[in-house]
Amino acid sequence: MTQSTELGVFKAVLGDLSLLMNNPNAAVALGVSGAVFAIVMATIFKRSKPPQPANGFAERPEVAHRSGAQPTRAMPSVLTYDASGTAVSLDDVKTAAREPAPIRIHRGEDQWPEPTPEEVEAFFEENAVSGIYLLRQWPDGPMSKTSYLGGRPTLPPNISWPRNRRTGLPLHFLAQINCAELPELFDGPELPEKGTLFFFADISEQMRWKDNYGRQDDTRVLYTGEDVTDLPETEFPSDLPDIGHEEGRADGGFGEPGRKSFVKWPVEGRIVDTIPWDWSRSRDQVSPKLVEHARELANREIVALIPDAPEAPGAKELVKVIKAESRETIAGYSTDEQIDFLPDGLGGRFPYSGMAAQIVLKTFLSEAEARYESLILRRDSYSRGKNRGKVPELAYLEGYMPTTRGLINALNAIEPYEPLTANLSEAFDLWLKVEVQSGFVDAWTMVERLHIALRHIARLAISDEDLRATLPDGFMDQFRRDLQPSPNDAEHMVGGPKSFKGAPTNGEGVKLLQLDSDYALDFMFGEYGIADFWIEEEDLEALRFENAYGATSVQ
Repeated sequence: MTQSTELGVFKAVLGDLSLLMNNPNAAVALGVSGAVFAIVMATIFKRSKPPQPANGFAERPEVAHRSGAQPTRAMPSVLTYDASGTAVSLDDVKTAAREPAPIRIHRGEDQWPEPTPEEVEAFFEENAVSGIYLLRQWPDGPMSKTSYLGGRPTLPPNISWPRNRRTGLPLHFLAQINCAELPELFDGPELPEKGTLFFFADISEQMRWKDNYGRQDDTRVLYTGEDVTDLPETEFPSDLPDIGHEEGRADGGFGEPGRKSFVKWPVEGRIVDTIPWDWSRSRDQVSPKLVEHARELANREIVALIPDAPEAPGAKELVKVIKAESRETIAGYSTDEQIDFLPDGLGGRFPYSGMAAQIVLKTFLSEAEARYESLILRRDSYSRGKNRGKVPELAYLEGYMPTTRGLINALNAIEPYEPLTANLSEAFDLWLKVEVQSGFVDAWTMVERLHIALRHIARLAISDEDLRATLPDGFMDQFRRDLQPSPNDAEHMVGGPKSFKGAPTNGEGVKLLQLDSDYALDFMFGEYGIADFWIEEEDLEALRFENAYGATSVQ
């Protein structure tokens, strides 16, 4: 096409510009003409692209010259993506041009063949890393007195309770491990043959350890070579902050006021083989299916350590729900759903002891207080406080909560492990009867609240022999299935691979201890639920545990 021909097309498309601008519809016409012009000019000057090979990679310049095509002046930094979504860059192409080996294309999971059992076993044997799984013990056999999670430590008199070096507040106690009770790891950290390790950390609202400040500011590991078997548990410091407290304060945040510690649970060490999690991030050609099957083998080792526990009705044995033929009125409230309380449902006489009764009362009171705050906010938001007397549940809670607190205070007059006196037992039964038949608590909620309270009694009784002695036979078994750990959950480990879980903390050196989120102990660490404690190898050899530090997976 000649220059004059191109100019003619240009004029044909636009016409007389001055005439167009005088037209009332000039704006619309000009826009349409411009679009048409752009399409025509793109068609005129369109150049054909050099042929592309089927694999999606451009030819190297010297190959392009031989085939008659001209090399391009600029190439994109990312040429294509492989089947797994990994970018193949220009550097990859240049490397392939210099070396005879082809570019490795990563295959997606669905492109890998199913591995044979022999391949899985061989991969497992080659890549498994041993660790010491801290199995939570059950009180149907001997239990450790010096290795446990939660509770209070047995610090020697010459060791002070550690404090946060920034805020000065005491740290929370997490775990105590008697090294003499641990089995020997042949491919793990060389721990002391005797002595006890104590692990502390600041369980604040944010819980961002390691990177924000100095490594040992928010966490601490203490060690003693002394025998602590006969030492008493160390009392909590008076200024120990609430768990989940606001940063720099002893309270606030999302913490429960007054909760300073975790449930104590004795543990014993068992050697297990684990598969590192970071295979999924590897650039090597490793089949994801192979890794997944290897993890299943590792999980079987942990499953074999956990006794199977049958399901049990638990709190349902204490409540019987029937539909009454007529509405019954009690304490000014009526309902046609009759919830009978069976104090002998689990054997013995519920609530068994003063401590157990207080746990039940505090569980119900906590729910009532939360419900009351919710109703107050709703009332103030929608009615601006004008209908206070017109909300029956609010009026009920305003009488219920002081009564419950008064009963809790009355129970303080008896020994925790003593049964209730006749008067207290009658008052407790009346309190519970009013609650279940008030009309504001349905049967499902009633059973759920009782189950939470009874399960907490069972948790405390794990390490409290005196409390356990007050409970009826078979009580603990009612909650064993609820409380026992399971694979991929509540996996506490000494040693093992650096990245055993899906959100590793990426610490440096040797991993001393991994603590997992565990609702049976009320453990919850950061956004992903993992807390690891690390130490450099030379510090471990020299027993310089003051240089160890903790890290969470929120960094």
